[in-house]
Amino acid sequence: MKAKKENKIYQINEEMKKRYLEEGYDIYGDDGELLEHSPKKKITFAEHEKAIKTLKDELEATSGEVNSGTSGVFEMLKAYAALLGADIGNATSVNGIVKKIKEFKPEGGA
Repeated sequence: MKAKKENKIYQINEEMKKRYLEEGYDIYGDDGELLEHSPKKKITFAEHEKAIKTLKDELEATSGEVNSGTSGVFEMLKAYAALLGADIGNATSVNGIVKKIKEFKPEGGA
């Protein structure tokens, strides 16, 4: 596996992974796939808002096409809501979670 930060790339093993994550490096597999972001990685609030808007737009565009009995989609939406910090309450359907996500307003956000 590899640790990458800015223009630095190091070949590392599993024992070194934690230290490099703590130093701000992202961890990639030997195939180049991102395995884990550093917890110290920071993005601007504007970048965060843009990513959230893109995901909400994609969710809105596909919400009408989703079968509410699809458990994989339901689990994905639950995970997305958790990532946003949105409380889904007692929502037990895809449409219910989509509604909660659309209504969600992050603290300090618009």
